[in-house]
Amino acid sequence: MNALLKLILLCSLSLNGYFIWQLFPPEKPVILEADAPTPKVKKSAVLPAHFQQAVVLFSNHLFDKAVAEYTQLLTNDPHYAKQLKQAWQQQLESWLSHKNFTLSELFLTAFLNSHPYDVSMLEFDAKRLIAQGDTQQGIINLLALSNQLDSNKKQQLSKQIDELSTSFIGELIAAQQWQVLHSSSQHWLDYAPGNAHYLYANALANYHLEDYVASQITLDQLPENHEFKQQAEQLRQLIQQALAGVDVIKLTARGSHYLITGIINDDVETELMIDTGASFTVINQTLLNSLNTLPNYLGTLQVNTANGVIEAQRYQLESFQIGQQRISNFEVLVIENHAGYGLLGMNFLENFKFNINQQVNELELTKNNF
Repeated sequence: MNALLKLILLCSLSLNGYFIWQLFPPEKPVILEADAPTPKVKKSAVLPAHFQQAVVLFSNHLFDKAVAEYTQLLTNDPHYAKQLKQAWQQQLESWLSHKNFTLSELFLTAFLNSHPYDVSMLEFDAKRLIAQGDTQQGIINLLALSNQLDSNKKQQLSKQIDELSTSFIGELIAAQQWQVLHSSSQHWLDYAPGNAHYLYANALANYHLEDYVASQITLDQLPENHEFKQQAEQLRQLIQQALAGVDVIKLTARGSHYLITGIINDDVETELMIDTGASFTVINQTLLNSLNTLPNYLGTLQVNTANGVIEAQRYQLESFQIGQQRISNFEVLVIENHAGYGLLGMNFLENFKFNINQQVNELELTKNNF
């Protein structure tokens, strides 16, 4: 038994020595601050007890106790505290690069509980959030942090924040995640109320959420000289059209015809060719089979086509949408062996006053008041 205890003690001492060696390798003796009375610490110098304890506790992931030792070291030996903190930050970099978020979060939580205003650790915590995919909160934390910095450091951090938020806003717009964009931009504006990018993103989200008045009010808050003037002016026009009951949808020209994007059951997008001579909207069998919810089958219908009278199957979709105009329980036809694009027929268009603006390739829809 005594032999076993001696072996355990020897291993513990070896482990402690290894971690201390990692922090201060023999070929790089510790250099004291310039105004210290002794310029260098000899290799044989005894490290402070709090330093040694912090190393051991940290290596065993006892972060609360390790930070407590660091706090004592910060009071008694600030130079060693600085060296210890730098070593911890290197370990954080390694953890984040290897996506070890559990240890990163545990350590940062312990450290910030004792030192809540430590700028470098707050920045690490924001990096952790962003690396974990919580970009919204990460940017919020960086914005809050920037308000604590002097002008030079704030300018450096602002560049990083702008890059992150620009990328995140672009992703949300591409995915049409308007509610997330609205929530994110609103939170960011709490910390940067005059930021033109956040204001424009918030106005755009409000528009797509059909809160046109809020969108207009947000646009009016844009600073006089900003980089989104063209986009803001286009958005103002869309708001005015929406308030007047006009929905404007971009078209794609195909010869003498136009293609438009429709959304089935709030889920599946499809390109349809506008055909004002068709009584019904037509989709193909492949598209029908791809729907997550099988539409209600309504039977068959004889229809006239360029190839004569044929039989089509009738289905009722949960919903069909063009632009912002959505119709529930919408009926479509499925024609066997129908190839190419589907058709947008009059059973949708007759619900609106519509105009195809061929100069700018747009469909203007105004809801009928009946």
